[in-house]
Amino acid sequence: MTSINSDNFFLGRGEVFLKDRERFIMWLAQALYYGDEEEMFKLIRSSLKLVNKEELSKKSNVPIATIYRMMNSENFRIKSLLRVLKTISTHY
Repeated sequence: MTSINSDNFFLGRGEVFLKDRERFIMWLAQALYYGDEEEMFKLIRSSLKLVNKEELSKKSNVPIATIYRMMNSENFRIKSLLRVLKTISTHY
């Protein structure tokens, strides 16, 4: 079994992403479980594209440069990712 491909869900419906948290959480958990790094980063990028990065940086206390590194699948700390995802789920 492989992780669920989120392409069809996110395609052209970005605003739905923030409203269907259960599906996002399920996909993220499956991506982590199956070690599907590409899918995990796709989900993270999808969430970050929908929010104001400066506002997110202030609310999450994560430097904006780190948020852009997350969008580019570059080096960042899990702690920063968790703060960003929690802020998105709380404020958006």
